[in-house]
Amino acid sequence: MAHVTKDEELDFFKRQPLGYLLMMHFGFAAKNQKPKPTAHGDVDAESFSRDGMKVQTFRASSGHYMWKSHDGSLTNRSGGNSGTIVDIAVKLDGDLGRARQHLRQITGYSANSTTSTPVQYPPITSAPSAPVSSPLDAISTTEEAGPTTEELEAAYAAFGPAWQCHDAAPDYLAGRHLTDIHPIFHCTFRVSQSRRGTIAFPYYRTTESGFEFAGHEAKNIDFKGYSKGGHAGVWSAIFRDPTVMVVAESPIDAMSFAALAVDHEDFSVGYIALRSGSEQVAVELLKGMVEHRGLKQIVVATDNDAAGMTYAAKIMSGLHSLKDRVSVRYRAPLFGQTDWNDSLAEHVRRQKVQATGRREASPAEVDPSAGIEMGSM
Repeated sequence: MAHVTKDEELDFFKRQPLGYLLMMHFGFAAKNQKPKPTAHGDVDAESFSRDGMKVQTFRASSGHYMWKSHDGSLTNRSGGNSGTIVDIAVKLDGDLGRARQHLRQITGYSANSTTSTPVQYPPITSAPSAPVSSPLDAISTTEEAGPTTEELEAAYAAFGPAWQCHDAAPDYLAGRHLTDIHPIFHCTFRVSQSRRGTIAFPYYRTTESGFEFAGHEAKNIDFKGYSKGGHAGVWSAIFRDPTVMVVAESPIDAMSFAALAVDHEDFSVGYIALRSGSEQVAVELLKGMVEHRGLKQIVVATDNDAAGMTYAAKIMSGLHSLKDRVSVRYRAPLFGQTDWNDSLAEHVRRQKVQATGRREASPAEVDPSAGIEMGSM
């Protein structure tokens, strides 16, 4: 992988739609739910506030994402009231080094794969796009040895644009009742523009130097495949330092759990999804978050079937040594369903029944910390 200079890295950050996630990272509250143009014609404008500070982020005609404090309640290091996304990260983090670390954490970007500091958990997004012959070359329903990590990552990056938190739900996810996707899933999957809306989820595995790309899973109504030569790993949606982590069997189940459980302003719940053989990767990730990130609760939300119970038992057994430091519970899918997407479908069905005026019990909201404790955890 070619070396990228500091200036090139900073320019990359400036061109990413990071306003929402960055301001949430620093504890700001969003004023408006949907982005809108500014009075000057800039796009993707959003307003935020915290402790008397008022900030607007937007994309300028240059393609850079900017911020401005119209009332001067927040100033940059030079005393001005505007700047780029990088400038506000530097202002709020205190120095450029910390700001770059946080921006890498949010984007998953690495300026140099051999010297960058490994993140503590899989990144939210992939590395920037790199050309490959065809993303189809990296898709197979079987896993075989062959491609390098860089080739696997490049195939995923070329798959299509990353889903943004203000984009409409892709047709495939909307068909699975995921029409209102929690913004924590910003840039955690990509959407193909040439293959009938197929989506791809990135997975990561542990190595001696940290987490590295393991492969991606592509899904559509009549298609499912994993990177040819990819490895078992975990998919993640993690922001800042969550107090609760949910372990699901698939990204779609994780999104379904969030749709039933978590307010759109709440980023304190993080998610990982497993692939067969990745249980130990998940255990190592969760242990690291307990020991270094202050994680307090883990909700194992695997399927309510034999395979799901096996996953749950392996995860909870692997975390047994931390039983005095973290609460680990199993949470079965709602309404007696097998998985959480089925629970979401049943929730939608019951809402439609209620809308017709027929009498039927209202679905209970999920408490992410609720569940049935298993073993001695």
